[in-house]
Amino acid sequence: MKQIFGTLALSALAACSGNVSLNGTGTGGDSGNSGDTTVAVNEVFLESDSDQLTLNAVDYNEKTSELKLTNLPFDAADDTYTLISGAALSNGFAAYESNPATSDAEMHYFAVFRRSDSGNSQVVAAGTNGFRDTGFAGAATQRFSADVTLPNDGNYVYSGEYAGVRITTSEDSNTVAQFVTGDTRIVLDFDDAGTGTAVGAIYNRDTYDSAGVSDGGTLPNLSLVLTSIDHENASLKQGSVNISGGADNAGTWDALFAGPNGEELAGIVLLTEDNSRETGGFIID
Repeated sequence: MKQIFGTLALSALAACSGNVSLNGTGTGGDSGNSGDTTVAVNEVFLESDSDQLTLNAVDYNEKTSELKLTNLPFDAADDTYTLISGAALSNGFAAYESNPATSDAEMHYFAVFRRSDSGNSQVVAAGTNGFRDTGFAGAATQRFSADVTLPNDGNYVYSGEYAGVRITTSEDSNTVAQFVTGDTRIVLDFDDAGTGTAVGAIYNRDTYDSAGVSDGGTLPNLSLVLTSIDHENASLKQGSVNISGGADNAGTWDALFAGPNGEELAGIVLLTEDNSRETGGFIID
């Protein structure tokens, strides 16, 4: 296989060998109203030392465009999240919110979601400004394609979009929720350093208020630090995240390949700073 830089060449990927077949390990997917269920073949949820990253299941109903996010304390009783009317994120991600009753027992959560155009993968991230600290949150990446063929050699550049939910606290206990959008670029070398390596960046990070309307804010670029390719599970091993002009090891990133030829990457990001936490996801379709 010749080396390719720039836009991912799907025709070249299709010529590669190295088929990966995965057994089902997840339960997320679209149960819909028709009885048809799409079950994730593989999925990864955010994990850290924090006991507040609790999201552990995702279901998307294509007919109603509703999400169900499980195990986020004090969200709506039925775990249902709906599209925010009037939200205008600058890329293919959609902005969601929980619908709490008028009760102190339920809190307002916000989420971003995107299913790839092919339907082979999806990502979701969520958080709430209902606590004095950054509260409960989570993110997940899910793959629906069972067989993934990855290259054994060559260099590739994957380019796509990012979105996240950012929760920021202040000394006056005013906790603010924002949406974040950005671009993602990941460079992969499939034949060096053993199993191959990946490195990337998230840039053009713009912020929106909790209604999904641009507030004119921008955030520093993120470096997705070098990690290795896991051919057996058609994934990238967890790497760390650095902030341009700021802290190193400020978070983590994970990603799954999807599509029959590994032409998609669906990943999740955790970013923790002194007074904020951002959970996000990217889709490279």
